[in-house]
This record gives sequence, C-alpha cells and structure tokens, in this order.
Amino acid sequence: MVHSHLVKDAPHLPPARRGDLNLENIQKVVYGMYGVVNEGGTGARARIPGLSVCGKTGTAQLASNKVLKGTKLGQGQNMKDNAWFVGFAPQEAPEIVVAALFENGEESKFAAPIART
Repeated sequence: MVHSHLVKDAPHLPPARRGDLNLENIQKVVYGMYGVVNEGGTGARARIPGLSVCGKTGTAQLASNKVLKGTKLGQGQNMKDNAWFVGFAPQEAPEIVVAALFENGEESKFAAPIART
C-alpha cells in the first residue's frame, strides 16, 4: 500500500516502486478516450481534424446537492459544478498533454473546446 506523505518527510520516504501495468488494459483505456473525442462522446468539441486526440471529460461538485438545496449557496453562479477535460495527442505517440478546468461550467462537455484552443 502506498501512503501519502508531506514534502518535509521526503528524506525518510521509502524508495518508489515500479508498478506492473497490464498493456491490454492500457490499450482499452486509450481506445475509450479516443472514442470520447472522435466517436460522438462528451469530448467531441476537443476534436481536431487530422490529429487523433484522446480525452476524458468530467464534472466536480463544489458541494453536495443536499447542501445546496438547503441553503442560499445553491442560488448563486459560484456554486455550479466545475467542468473538466483532460487529454493527449496524438494517440499513436503522445507528445501533447492538456488539462482544462472551466470553473462553474456545469457540464463537462463545455471544457473540451477550451482544450482544443
């Protein structure tokens, strides 16, 4: 098990260990990320003709819906979910990595065009 540590503890950390990753699983993830952008997924707005972009969209709540419904917090623009997009390109030999956060963007699909630009 890997434990988190504060940077001040760095000299006392055990050496990093190499993880064994299953190549077949990695290929499945990459194929899925390609589909998110190029096969009508939520990351379609990150698509760039002639470049095989792979990506994943997501949202991050600032507070639970239960909390927002019970307070005035939910009435303001500043408590809408954050929208995310992370990606890389080209699929075959990645050279570019991108992460886009659209604060209070509500839906993840709105972060994808930010990454495209």
